[in-house]
Amino acid sequence: MTDKERAWREKNYRDNIKPAYVALMKFYPLALGSLVGEEWKDIAGYNGYQISTYGRVKSFKQGKTIILKPQLLSDYLGVALFIDGKMKTRTIHSLVAEAFIPNPLNKPQVNHIIGNKLNCHVSNLEWSTGEENTRHAFKTGLSKLGTDRHDAKVKNEADIIYIRENPDNLTLEQLGEMLGVDK
Repeated sequence: MTDKERAWREKNYRDNIKPAYVALMKFYPLALGSLVGEEWKDIAGYNGYQISTYGRVKSFKQGKTIILKPQLLSDYLGVALFIDGKMKTRTIHSLVAEAFIPNPLNKPQVNHIIGNKLNCHVSNLEWSTGEENTRHAFKTGLSKLGTDRHDAKVKNEADIIYIRENPDNLTLEQLGEMLGVDK
């Protein structure tokens, strides 16, 4: 990751993700009672924990039952689970999908349907391939193309059109040299 990309991620986190997380935690239901329509299932491979359709994690460790407070892991909500005395951090959206959403095509990623990565309700999640996830990010505006990208090297729309059409059949090296960027 370049310094420019790192700076953009930090700014996005500071300006968008962190305030949304703080607002969510003000109202996050830590009480043990179930929410309307909430279902619970054991978390596979983690004895003493359950996940709900709302993305809440329940722990039955140390003789008491509690709802774990999710932590902000980069852009996603996560939780620390313990197995055989070792801590393993897991994203909540993955736990919900593994417990409640069938995956007959064995797709490797979980997509947030409406694009809100803090919404881990089962209705906002679906299994996807990397390509499907990327396509969805562009379609919903979570990722940008061309001059709209924060890390775009070529900002002039006419230059981008020239690169795409490449009417003079230039090599990538020649195009890069002409525009003052790497191939």
